[in-house]
Amino acid sequence: MNFDRNKIKFAYYNVHYSIKHMIENMTSLPEAEPIIVYSMRKVGSTTLTSTLLTAGYKVYKHHCLSSILNKQLQQSAASSSIKTQHWLTDGAAFSRRLNKWRRERANSRSNNRLKIFTFVKDPISIALSDYFMHLYEFMPQVLKAKRIQNIKDLKAYFEFVLHSAIANDSTDPVTAFLGRICLFPTLWFQQELKTTMAVDILNMPFDINKGYSLYHGEDCDIALIRTDKLSQVTLDAIYDLIKYRPGCIVEQNVRSKMANGELYSALVDSIRLPLNIVEEYFLRASIAHFYTKDEIELMLDKWCGRK
Repeated sequence: MNFDRNKIKFAYYNVHYSIKHMIENMTSLPEAEPIIVYSMRKVGSTTLTSTLLTAGYKVYKHHCLSSILNKQLQQSAASSSIKTQHWLTDGAAFSRRLNKWRRERANSRSNNRLKIFTFVKDPISIALSDYFMHLYEFMPQVLKAKRIQNIKDLKAYFEFVLHSAIANDSTDPVTAFLGRICLFPTLWFQQELKTTMAVDILNMPFDINKGYSLYHGEDCDIALIRTDKLSQVTLDAIYDLIKYRPGCIVEQNVRSKMANGELYSALVDSIRLPLNIVEEYFLRASIAHFYTKDEIELMLDKWCGRK
């Protein structure tokens, strides 16, 4: 009898993973003041998480805790027949644990607070990174089905995904899922962070010159960092939020340094998008709140090839 070692390994991993999270979900968060790296994907969250873990802290990292968005993305992923997206199932499970922590906090009338790190980044850069990762790590069959064989094909399909996402008119489940993923950074502050933490960052000032700001909600304190300032301000932001300064930043999960990194870098360097698409993404993501006019002009030049 022949056994597929990869299938056995994958089945074992899923069973182990399910048991582990079933046990965790029976309890609320054990820490009085949990540290949560809660952000969009592809923004530097793994680097900050690794920095805190190396310093000896317990850290939870999540991307989607909103029950509405999480359910929509899980349904879209299922319809596209891709592998289980553990960042979504993890988010749904963690949201239940977070709710337990909040109930216990209210019952005990404690002053404990969530300590949250989050980020903002150029939304086109996030969308392109997520698009590329899903095609090469979760949907390799799509490359063949859509006859994507080179950089030119990758660029054309990415533009098509962005068009479909903005128009919300895709009948293809894979394109629809990729479109939802690509739109995620444009929804994140209002439909994700605001709904779960009750902090409306877009209606509060952001210190563009410093590169990060602190915000305070009813039961949480939030450090928001611009990803392009990560190497300069992270240690200061960590100290301001949790009163500890790590010795260094531990860089992890950099897309250009991973498998297919050279291909990804070539895609980033060569892609040119229609101005109306880029401007629509920038408008929806409210990036004018976090960047100067000159910085936004440079981003438009980068993605639209205006110079």
